[in-house]
Amino acid sequence: MALVLCVYIVWDTHRHAAGELTTTFRYTGQRAEDALGLDYYRARWYDSYLGRWIQPDSIVPDSGYPLDWDRYSYVRSNPVRHIDPSGHGVECGLGDFDCKAGRLDPRRRVQDRNTWLIRQVRAGKMNDLEALASLANYAASLTPGCTKCLVDNLGSVLTGHSSGHSARDELLVQAGLKEYDSYHRGIRQLDQSGFDPVFQDPIVQQAGNPQPHHYLFYVQVGFESGRVAGYLGNLCHETLCARDRAGISSQDLYLGYEGVDLGVLLAAGTVNPSEVGDYVRRTLSPGSETAKYWTNFDRSYPTEVNVWTAP
Repeated sequence: MALVLCVYIVWDTHRHAAGELTTTFRYTGQRAEDALGLDYYRARWYDSYLGRWIQPDSIVPDSGYPLDWDRYSYVRSNPVRHIDPSGHGVECGLGDFDCKAGRLDPRRRVQDRNTWLIRQVRAGKMNDLEALASLANYAASLTPGCTKCLVDNLGSVLTGHSSGHSARDELLVQAGLKEYDSYHRGIRQLDQSGFDPVFQDPIVQQAGNPQPHHYLFYVQVGFESGRVAGYLGNLCHETLCARDRAGISSQDLYLGYEGVDLGVLLAAGTVNPSEVGDYVRRTLSPGSETAKYWTNFDRSYPTEVNVWTAP
């Protein structure tokens, strides 16, 4: 037995000295499948012989950059300077700490895109509603086919909640027992330009009116808790449960109802993640059928500011 063990140790030492690989994880930590001759990068497969992906990227990381439209190219055909650990076309510099610590996190990417979209709004290149729709489409592209991923990732940035219990978490935050997600804390928020007036808060706040935040919170509630709980929560928030009476408005109430409806449709699979951007445009834009419904419902609008008051 001792002889066999000694022989094995000598053989194993020689094997390592000769440089034989003892792991299937290779360049940038990706798993190599020698039988296929391919490397698995979580999102898709890479052929190191061709230096190309064998599947197209599910996203276009930067639509304004021509090389990103080649969805089979590895790091814009510059592997000497960059790597792509995720398989999603997001290049990182060799040794870049962010490659392992968050840059590839979908929530970090949604956060970065949110910041960029706000700059576009401030520059007059788009309105806040279009930015919200664009952000939803972008978030959906990062996790194709995963509705919960979309709701949680958008929520983490826009509302600060991503645990799947948004209503509960908001109550805990208001009570000082919990903090918003780190992706939400300190970010600038989208405002209400581009929304139909029936969804715009008539009381303009000094810090802005983050209607996308308000809307998406109720998307989360509808998705997580259903229509009845969502409607009741929205009604309570805009009436009896409101801490600041000056912030109560029928416009916020109607927008909350619309958010709940989208959440319910997402949960039922009636609206797919990739359709959320178009749904937002179709239902919240000026003159939409949804806006007309709420305008007719609120007979006093827009001749006077209709602040919702409890009976």
